[in-house]
This record gives sequence, structure tokens and C-alpha cells, in this order.
Amino acid sequence: MVQRLGDGELTDDYDFGGISGGPLVVAAQKAGKLGWMAAGIITSGPNPGSDPSQDSISGLDLFQATPIQFVKENGYLDTERWHNANP
Repeated sequence: MVQRLGDGELTDDYDFGGISGGPLVVAAQKAGKLGWMAAGIITSGPNPGSDPSQDSISGLDLFQATPIQFVKENGYLDTERWHNANP
């Protein structure tokens, strides 16, 4: 991960609370041009491990996201398409 905003250091136990609903983007190359492409919508960020009843692995930051092909233009999940792909 590379910090883009702020002055403080991004610690291993950083609380990513409020990240759900944000875009997941990837660097992509098309026709020789490098740019950013939407890949999904973040559904949850990593658990910093402050709650011992929750699963977490120190130093392992996992983000969960819904792939972009299951998100409609209005931002809602295409549940019919999701259920067809995940029987």
C-alpha cells in the first residue's frame, strides 16, 4: 500500500473504518496507454485486530470487494446476475 494523503505514518493496525462503498481501482494498460480502471466496490476493509473476538492476522491487510460486473449503473448490486454466477 502507498499512502497518498496525510502526513502521518500508516501503521499496521490502522483503522480503515468507513471505507465500505469506496471504489476499488486497478492500474490497467489498454492500447498502449496506462490508466486506472474500476474493478469493484469495497465492502469491508481490514480488521486492525483491536477486538480479540474478530479474526485478524497481524501485517495482513485484506479488503473485500464486489466485482464491478455485479454493480449496476445506479450503484446497486445486480442480485439476479450475482445469484446466477454463484449458485
